Amino acid sequence: MLTEEPWLQKVKNAFSQIKLRASYGEIGNQVTVFDGSAVPDYYPAIPGLTVGNANWIDPSTGIRYITLQSPRLVSSSFTWERISTYDAGIEFSTLRSRLSGTFDLYKEETKGMLVAGSSLPAVLGTAPPKQNRADLKVNGWDMSLTWKDRAGKDFSYSLGINLMGRQAPLITKYNNPNKLLSDFYEGQRVNEIWGYTTYGYYTPDNFVSGALDANQVNNRTIAANRGLLPGIAGFQGVFQNPGISGLLTGTEILLLMRAPIL
Repeated sequence: MLTEEPWLQKVKNAFSQIKLRASYGEIGNQVTVFDGSAVPDYYPAIPGLTVGNANWIDPSTGIRYITLQSPRLVSSSFTWERISTYDAGIEFSTLRSRLSGTFDLYKEETKGMLVAGSSLPAVLGTAPPKQNRADLKVNGWDMSLTWKDRAGKDFSYSLGINLMGRQAPLITKYNNPNKLLSDFYEGQRVNEIWGYTTYGYYTPDNFVSGALDANQVNNRTIAANRGLLPGIAGFQGVFQNPGISGLLTGTEILLLMRAPIL
């Protein structure tokens, strides 16, 4: 309680209370989701057997056989995700304790996040097991203000407001040196949106002479090269010089929107 310190006694008439606080906590987590769905998987360390219908029919019943799929793989290094939370804040009250408020900054870190494992040869015959191979962090803040007072002897009231802000999760560690957008990469904000910027519409003038002729190189027309024809929207980086194929190379993709700060 800062207001109890001798060097802050001069402000005690203005602030009846000023208090600093800090906390730290850590917990383990193993709950993930099943591949290709949002269904929680509460026991990912157990290689369960998925029940399904076979592709052949039991002739005695006319119903497809019930079958069990091969159990999924579990990494030998599978362990808990470690989720740490850091918090620092201040509480105060003033105007004879009628106005009070709090302000907090916090950070959440997940070490060893369970994600899809490294790619393995197709001869494996199943998906790679989940591994603890990513780190993630989230920064945020929240504040509150409350006004409490009385109107007469028998009536009291209270008004309050709460505000908060939270950044989208940031990937701080992941082995994806080429930063392929089909996977996590270091520096990624989860739920980013990537796309292409249109530059206009193709016209005959955008194509080299004879590019719309059926007897073009190797008898391939522009229509055979991803269907590019006059009137189709062009993407920046390709539109100005589509050549014969006009194919996207991947270098034209842009970050259209970061995940919003709440």
